[in-house]
Amino acid sequence: MVRRHALLLGLFLVSAASLLFEILLTKFFGSKLEHHFTFAIISTAMLGFGAAGVWVHLHPNRFPAADGPDPTVLGRYAYSFALATLVVIPVFCVMPIDPLFPDWRGAVALPLFFLMFALPFYFVGVCVSYTLVAAKQGPGIIYFWDLLGAGLGAAVAAWAIRSLSGYGATVAVGALSLGGALLYWHGSGAKPWSFSLKWRVPLLVLASIGVLAYPSFGRRLYGHDIFSMKYGLLRKALLVDFRGIQMSYWNAIARIDVSKMGDSRERSYRGGIAHRFDFTDLPGRFILVDGGASTRQFALDKPPAQQEFLKNSLWAAPYVSRLAGKPFERSLVIGAGGGVDILVAKAFGTKHVDALELNPDTYQVLLGRPDDPLRNRFVPWVNSDSNTTVNLMNTEARHWCHTLGGKETYDVIEASGVDTLTAIRTAANALSENFLYTEDAVADYYRLLKPGGILSLSHGYSSPGTLTLRKFVTYLDFLDKQGVANPGMSLVFIFDNYWENGLLKKGEFSREEVAQLEGWAAINGYRFIYHPYLPADTPPPRPIGDAFANLDEASYEKIANYYAPFIDPERTTVTQKDLPFIPLARAKNAAERESILAGLRWDLHPATDERPYFYFVGSNRDPWLDALDGAFVFPQPAIRWMFVVAVIASLALALTPAFVRKRKGTEGNGRSVVRALPFFALAGFAFMLTENVAFLNLTLIVGGPLYSLSIVLPAILIGYAVGSLLTERYVVRSKHNLLLVLGLYLVGAFGYVAIVRWGLPHLIGTSLQLRVIVSALVTLPLGALLGIPVPWYMHSLKATDSRSLAWMWAVSSAFNVIGSMSFVPICYALGRTDTMVLSAAMYLAAIGWAALAKERQPHSSPAALPATP
Repeated sequence: MVRRHALLLGLFLVSAASLLFEILLTKFFGSKLEHHFTFAIISTAMLGFGAAGVWVHLHPNRFPAADGPDPTVLGRYAYSFALATLVVIPVFCVMPIDPLFPDWRGAVALPLFFLMFALPFYFVGVCVSYTLVAAKQGPGIIYFWDLLGAGLGAAVAAWAIRSLSGYGATVAVGALSLGGALLYWHGSGAKPWSFSLKWRVPLLVLASIGVLAYPSFGRRLYGHDIFSMKYGLLRKALLVDFRGIQMSYWNAIARIDVSKMGDSRERSYRGGIAHRFDFTDLPGRFILVDGGASTRQFALDKPPAQQEFLKNSLWAAPYVSRLAGKPFERSLVIGAGGGVDILVAKAFGTKHVDALELNPDTYQVLLGRPDDPLRNRFVPWVNSDSNTTVNLMNTEARHWCHTLGGKETYDVIEASGVDTLTAIRTAANALSENFLYTEDAVADYYRLLKPGGILSLSHGYSSPGTLTLRKFVTYLDFLDKQGVANPGMSLVFIFDNYWENGLLKKGEFSREEVAQLEGWAAINGYRFIYHPYLPADTPPPRPIGDAFANLDEASYEKIANYYAPFIDPERTTVTQKDLPFIPLARAKNAAERESILAGLRWDLHPATDERPYFYFVGSNRDPWLDALDGAFVFPQPAIRWMFVVAVIASLALALTPAFVRKRKGTEGNGRSVVRALPFFALAGFAFMLTENVAFLNLTLIVGGPLYSLSIVLPAILIGYAVGSLLTERYVVRSKHNLLLVLGLYLVGAFGYVAIVRWGLPHLIGTSLQLRVIVSALVTLPLGALLGIPVPWYMHSLKATDSRSLAWMWAVSSAFNVIGSMSFVPICYALGRTDTMVLSAAMYLAAIGWAALAKERQPHSSPAALPATP
């Protein structure tokens, strides 16, 4: 039984390993490189799939198909994938090269990383495309086992990364791939050990031991197991000031590194603490998040209420503004991190604090992990005491807000510098904070404020100041829609020379409240970006980074290595006209405010749940021009060049076999195969649009990106597998299969858009079990719908030119890459709903093209079908 189905079971395991490896790469890349590089490199590396399909298509002698796929060949490539994964991960981590280096080490970094990770995907691609070409089963059956395995890999990814660590999960990838290789060899009729016992298995065992032993070696070499130039000052604080890592934890959201006990004068540790406390000892721990963000734990020596540095921190602003005699009943902390905002709330005598933390391991550190020897130095201060009840929760903020049903609950809602820019997916710039700063999010928070309550959201006020200004505009736009007559009277923005704290009050700030803030700000050296009583001609404070424009090239490049996203890459000097906080706040109406925004060089309109891209600031042009430019998504020129190279490479993969076939006179129905190219290009591009928009659609519904990753991606892939199987079993047998496919798509596309747009938002505040079930029930049929067209068309191609299936698979894979890298600009320009409509239109266009181009074959009768498992 096993031998009969060995090829399909082997494909199942290799595909599972491949998807687990793809998700795993985001964690390693996230700790070494900027998230922009993560998306670009992994997406382009998947061109290895396409290269494999072209190679199989052009080399029939290497991949014979007359008697089915050669199990020894498949086993060799599956084994190569296993070995490659075990080699490239530690090599990638230890290599002292980085795109931020100004010399040759920066120049070779991106091409080298691309080639390193394209190779494993190439080996998997050979297994899939060769099986498609040579298997006796129809394409739908092959796709079923391929996508079912991928769905399994996606389903276990979150568990594997957290339970096994990144390195243990890498070994799991190798083990799954080896299992696939053994099954392939078993299918040859020979004993698997005759292929592997002598040297292959021992070599993989040694490589696995090396992967597991590597972290200790890397930490002895660099202080951290992953060499990186990403945010050098953060690494300096972790590795020098705090003397290195005490504990590391991995999960699908972000890896966190917890330092040893220490202290630091760096602003990365003391951010938001007034400079007058720079020489006050603040012992604690530094926590690095995916190598590019940080939080901290303070080991207090007395209760928070007796800590002046807490009462005078920038995060204390919403509490300081309240006049005496009005006690704080309840506060909500979004992104609890190391607990600083909890300490600030307790310092002001808040009676109840709800604290939300998305990262499960940060949450456990805050609670006090049993394996943490220093937990008693930190946990008592953030726990409940006689004055304050603290409720710590591992949940996503937007979901929590909806569970309260809009009840006016809190005096203060605070999220201070929770930006991590951690990558959840290998595509779509699926950042963990995508939905935290939209105008819809502000509406959710505002509804929960009591009258007079204050929302406090903080960011770095960095050149050219666009994110701060966008948040300011978001507040104003929201208040306008609430019918507030003078929205500028409800805002205060304060600056500490790096961080800014934007306050939105449910009501107007009085002169007395602002005067109280002014006295507090003067003592602590803070400045006002805006408050309602500033003179109209008050110039805005310069954002950090603007002064960098006058530095010499060497100094600028050195600082850029530390603050790459926070300085203006074009080194343009920001004028006062670019920061019109006061004119925007005092505009007489929305039309006047819109006129001011239209005169800016950037498009600073609020991000929305429909376009959840707060961090991506385009120029004030037509959004389609920005979509074509892409600079606001991929700010580094090197990555934009990678996108161009990916497009060129994809087109080459699609077209090269056509020229080779023409020159060599390759057998087969050439015209019918070439006519199929637009279909597979459209289907490949549209699939990535659909998959990524489905991920965004359900992130809010299921309660955060981790659940979305664990539910949406497996459901789409497993649904695709089921759709492929049903296509092979039923659709291709129908006399009217074209009309059947077209009808299914019209009904399915309309139904999915309607459910997501008007049905699912009502479920955000319901129980987790209900949301998970509904999300799966919505996504599985979507996946099944996506699994119909490609196997349907391949079925007819297999009858006329079976070797062309590898080529068409390569075309589909190549345009998967282009769709993946293009998704954010498209969704930014169109919004989620119209992106869904566009992807559906592309699928329908592909089906329409197939109606014109597909070689007409008699429908398959049950007796004519090849044997299937």
